[in-house]
Amino acid sequence: MCGREGCDGLYLGRIEAAGFRSLRSAELDLRPAVTVLVGENNGGKSNTIDVLRLLTEPLEDGRPRRWWTSRDAADDHDDQVKLTATYRALTPAEAGTYLQARVPSPFGPADESCARYAVAYTPPPPGSRSGRTTWSAGGKDGDPEPEVRRGIRHVYLPPLRDAQQELASGSGQSLRLILAATLGGDPEKIEKFEIDYLQSLREFEKQQDAIADAEKRINRPLQQLTEGARAQGMKLRFAEPKLEAIARALRARMSDAGMAPEDVARSGLGYANLLYIATVLTELEAAKEADLTLLLVEEPEAHLHPQLQTLLLRLLYDRAYASAKGPEDPGQPSGRIQVVITTHSPVLASVAPVDDLVILRVHETEVAAGSADTGTRRRETAIVPVSRLGLSSSESAKLSRYLDVTKSTMLFGDRVILVEGIAEALLLPPFAGRVVDDLGQRLVDLDEAQVTSLTSAATSRFRGTPIVTVDGVDFKPFLKILLAGPDGHRVADKVLVITDQDPTRRPRDEDDPEETRTGYNRKESLLRYLKTDLKVPDRHFKIVEAVPTLEPQLFSETNAPLLREIFLGIRKQSGKVWDDTITSLPPDERPEEFNKLFAPYAKGGKNLAKGEYSYRLSARLADPSARFEVPPYLSEGLIWLMDIDGQVRV
Repeated sequence: MCGREGCDGLYLGRIEAAGFRSLRSAELDLRPAVTVLVGENNGGKSNTIDVLRLLTEPLEDGRPRRWWTSRDAADDHDDQVKLTATYRALTPAEAGTYLQARVPSPFGPADESCARYAVAYTPPPPGSRSGRTTWSAGGKDGDPEPEVRRGIRHVYLPPLRDAQQELASGSGQSLRLILAATLGGDPEKIEKFEIDYLQSLREFEKQQDAIADAEKRINRPLQQLTEGARAQGMKLRFAEPKLEAIARALRARMSDAGMAPEDVARSGLGYANLLYIATVLTELEAAKEADLTLLLVEEPEAHLHPQLQTLLLRLLYDRAYASAKGPEDPGQPSGRIQVVITTHSPVLASVAPVDDLVILRVHETEVAAGSADTGTRRRETAIVPVSRLGLSSSESAKLSRYLDVTKSTMLFGDRVILVEGIAEALLLPPFAGRVVDDLGQRLVDLDEAQVTSLTSAATSRFRGTPIVTVDGVDFKPFLKILLAGPDGHRVADKVLVITDQDPTRRPRDEDDPEETRTGYNRKESLLRYLKTDLKVPDRHFKIVEAVPTLEPQLFSETNAPLLREIFLGIRKQSGKVWDDTITSLPPDERPEEFNKLFAPYAKGGKNLAKGEYSYRLSARLADPSARFEVPPYLSEGLIWLMDIDGQVRV
């Protein structure tokens, strides 16, 4: 069975795409239970879902089908478009069923049973409307048993789904399956259910004089029209219903618990969406006619409050795990559910274990020589499966817990700032504003419009960058998930690390022997880790270091008046303390004495709260008239992050 660590029953392990839209040459490994596709707009998430829809049949013939179109071929792709699905962990019974599609395992374990199907699409030639598709099984041309392939199906929920419309639909197919399963799928029980329903209608007919009156009204003109030939008579009767007709007559109604149910159209869009998904999940549980059903959900967060998003994804996990138990009768289809979702929600991305995340990014490449578009750049999808980044179980656990607590957006952008604590996180936004303002004043050779364009772009880059406070957690797991990556593709293009030298600090990670040795330097250690272990090019990261910590770096003769003002705002009667401990000292000793204000009383300090002080300073810096110099090491890092290092003239 499938569990949180693996699977010993059929699941889709890998898809490959060649020449399909933005997936020009792509390979994506999926997780046994739930795969969460995360990424920027136009990153290729919907294209990936389309690949899955084209590789499998809809669960029912009545569901919308994804058809091939000529637009599916990537630009300047002159060959066939080819999609491949490799299924893994087949049981002995499944291996027999999918015998024609069997292939050696490409995943490592030589004894793992795998099956592969591929479809190739040839776009229509000029003057023709339709292209041509051909299937192959097991690496051989052709698929001798296409009906067997139909044992793997999908259910697709689009991003702009109208849950209210779907629930009000008169097809009744979903409810028919649920009712049939409730009746045990027993034909005799279904027939009795239909007869009981019909009898209730007949009783209703007898009790209603209106029906008899309507018969009389219609019969009068009918008899007048037919009595000269062959007289006719009519009766009004409800149709003898079958289960599907009964299901079509049912309508879902919903309300808060304890309230009278109302039409779904009167419910909020979020709860209607949840009801629709609940109906689909119940249908999947009831209709176990497939060995594997892929539940493909685009943007499940639509209209949902964050707490409901969390509950929804956890339910999807539970249903996927529960379906892995397999059928009680070995002769029946396996009935497994594998979930693939796309999302822009950091809430959903934080609920899933990090190993279940796949990051999709836009990657720009040069058009090959000889093409009509030679010299231009094109976009394609770069895929970064977190499960292939080599995270240890400890690193995965740290990152999963961090994301779960913070709901950080660090996996959604191309730039990230990693900082030591809350003080740096609070101060960076006003510092960035001052760095940009300083840039504008230095660009004396440009006109006003050019300066505005450059400073606006720099500001936007900073505002779109998440600030991640590691706060006692080792930097290395964050650097690995952001900057390691197969085939040179990474989650982030730029990572700025802001750390402290602080040689007296207790080691952050006591499991790391390097951090416990004498003379340990965190910046040097992180540089070695990035360059030697992860082999990350220098252009993707920058590490700046406070010597020894942030607080003394804040102090300068220019900044002293504002720092004193903030201090007195917290300790209103302590002007003499500032003057005696700082102003009275020689200038070169003042930064360290300012730093001591934040030390505990027991160590001779004033127990000043760093977070509170940074918050007040940040608020005060919103006033452009407040004189303040950004510490040089932070200015250096921000200039690099915002891509203005080439613009600054010192």
